[in-house]
Amino acid sequence: MKKIPTFASKKEEQAFWTTADSTEYIDWKKSKKVIQRCTPSLGQF
Repeated sequence: MKKIPTFASKKEEQAFWTTADSTEYIDWKKSKKVIQRCTPSLGQF
């Protein structure tokens, strides 16, 4: 696995992930399922 670089800004990080293949940086076989729920008072994300 490659090391995920450090980013100076969110814009820089977004530009990186637009072209990067996440499978080179993250072992998705070790990932866990996350259920995200939205509370009506918070609105949509």
